[in-house]
This record gives sequence, structure tokens and C-alpha cells, in this order.
Amino acid sequence: MPQINPMIIGIYSGKRKPADIIEFLSPFVDEMEDVYKNGITVNGHKISVSVRCIICDSPARSFVKGVANFNAQNGCQKCTVEGEYSHISHCNYYPQIRSDLRTDRGFRDKVYGYHHKTDSPLLRLPLNMIDDFPVGDSLHLIDLGIMKRHLIGWRDGNMGNYRAKWTAKTTADISKRLKQMKMPAEIHRSVRGLDCLSHWKGTEYRTFFYYLSIVILKPVLPSDIYEHFLVLYCAVIICSSKNYQHLLDLAHELLLHYLDIFKKIYGEDYMTSNVHNLNHLVDDVKKFGVLSEFNAYPFESKLCQIKHMLRTGNNTQSKRRKNYEMQDPSIKKPNYSREQKS
Repeated sequence: MPQINPMIIGIYSGKRKPADIIEFLSPFVDEMEDVYKNGITVNGHKISVSVRCIICDSPARSFVKGVANFNAQNGCQKCTVEGEYSHISHCNYYPQIRSDLRTDRGFRDKVYGYHHKTDSPLLRLPLNMIDDFPVGDSLHLIDLGIMKRHLIGWRDGNMGNYRAKWTAKTTADISKRLKQMKMPAEIHRSVRGLDCLSHWKGTEYRTFFYYLSIVILKPVLPSDIYEHFLVLYCAVIICSSKNYQHLLDLAHELLLHYLDIFKKIYGEDYMTSNVHNLNHLVDDVKKFGVLSEFNAYPFESKLCQIKHMLRTGNNTQSKRRKNYEMQDPSIKKPNYSREQKS
């Protein structure tokens, strides 16, 4: 239901991120098993419910699946590529673009060795443990991933083997142009200058990529670097529009070409998890629709609303519940007995 705003079904509260996957997920899985079996009754009508996909950022996706971290040697959740540690980039990189794809059967049979860490409660649900966990979330993969890394790398001169650094004048000129740009009506957030790159929101990187990049970057990048970026741009545009779905195979070929050239320009030591996952982007689009239909933006927006409700760190659970009871009458108030109140 892409048109439905996110609804909260549970909130975890603790001093740090949950460490026990069973404790964290079991209440959700218990309820979903019942929902799968019995459906949900609304106004006398029984509605069948199933999980379309599970959208997480990379660390959370690894956690809920019980697998190696996304940037580990066996961290790719879509294929069997093995990462190698680089003493240049100081992280694992994935030089092999084409590798055997993982399968749901293989995952459930634990045939992938060090990729598996623990059994996830999600295994109890009729999910495809590979295909139903998209890595193509545009917020984290494209906007806060590839686009952010490129912009910071070009500005600071640390984009892999390509060490050309934008001068202070170039950076200032770009920032000035960004502030002068007239945005279409659907853009609600202006883009700040390059001096604020580390503080840009995902929507700012998205606006830059889709609306500004091909104009802003052309005069400040060498032609080969700019044309390489255009390959990525064209592929993502195809994946973003329902009008271009007949070109998805072309988009995949463009992304493979982008990865091949990426090695030559920036070096294979910088083929990080995000860069590698571009190889799997089109498969996710073919299954779930255009990029806007399975990204994390609606959920990040909901999370911001929750954070704004909390003025301090005290009694956060009760504050959240009280606020949501005021905003959403469908949330049932807890029914305490007299003994519980006393």
C-alpha cells in the first residue's frame, strides 16, 4: 500500500540498539503468524495480509536477517561475492561484479557458510529471505550512499584514485549556484552550500542528483568523470519512472558498465558495499516497482515526527503513547485493572 502513511505497530525502547534478535523480532513474528493464518477483520470484512518486503538500512538489514554485517567479507545479501580488505580504503571491497546469486532455499539450508550468524525469527514467516529484502532503497543506496560519497570525494579530493580536488573558488561558485537555483513546486527543501555537505539531509542529496547534478557538474568535472556519472544518472532515471520500465534491462547494463569504469577511474579498493549493490538495483525494481515505491523516506519522515514529540529522554515510551493516542484514535488505550493501578 504505497499510498498509505506508515503506521506504528511496535516501538523498541532501550539505552542502546537491541542486541538480541529473538527478543526484538519475536513479538512481531508471533503476531504476523496469526495474521497470515487468520487475516484481519475490518468492519466485518476479512482481509488477507502478507509482507510485501522489509525495508531497512544496511546494518539493520543484516541484524534482522541474522547474517554477517553488510561490509563484511561475506556481507553481500544478494550474491556470493567475497570481499577483500584494503589497506588503502581501510574497509572491505568487492572487486568481482558478477557472482552467483543467493537463493531463499540456500539461505534456509544455511549453505552460505560465514554469511550466516544466527537464526532469525523471520525464518518462521513465508518470506523469500533474499528477494524480499531489497538493497535498492534509494535513500541509503543512492542519495546518502553513492551521491554523498561522490560529492564529498570530488570536493575534498579523496575520491579513490581520482585525487583532483575542487579549488576553494570552484566550491564557492557551486555553492552560490545551488542557492540561486529555482526549484520546481514539488521540492520543499532548498539545497545548502557544499560547506554543509556533511549535514545535508537525504532529500537534499536526492534533489541534487535528480534536478541539479547534470547542470552543476558539467563545467567542474573532467569530461570522462562527468560522462561516467551520466551513466549512473541515466540508469537511476530509468529505475525511477514507470514510463521507462521497458528499459530496465538497459539500466542493468548501464550499471554494470558504470561499475566496470568505476574500477578504472577510482580503483577497485573503493568498490564498497554501496557501489557493489548497484549490481542488484534493477532486480529490486523489477520485483517491487520504481525506486519511489520501496524506499525508506516515508519511514524516516515518521521517525522524525516521533523524535520531535520527545522533549527529553525521560519516560519516552509513555510520552510516545500519549502523543499517538491524541493523534490517532485507532490506537487502543491500555486497559488497566484496579489491582494494576494500585
